[in-house]
Amino acid sequence: MNDRELPESDFTHASREDVLSALFANMVIQQTNMALMLLGKMPHPETGQVIQDLDAAKMFIDQLEMLEVKTKGNLDKREERL
Repeated sequence: MNDRELPESDFTHASREDVLSALFANMVIQQTNMALMLLGKMPHPETGQVIQDLDAAKMFIDQLEMLEVKTKGNLDKREERL
């Protein structure tokens, strides 16, 4: 396990809905960070280099738009704000 993963015990007292909400938020944040990195808006976390790959960034942005469409009306207020 790396330092970014939560031990399973951290979810012991969370409801299934809370766990799924946290996983959804994590996925949206990961997709957003990848898009920002590939747009050259933030450095690569391991190399510190700024890279730009607009085609790859578009794929992540398109995936975020797909999530927005597919989850419309099925998110709680926190998820909608995210």
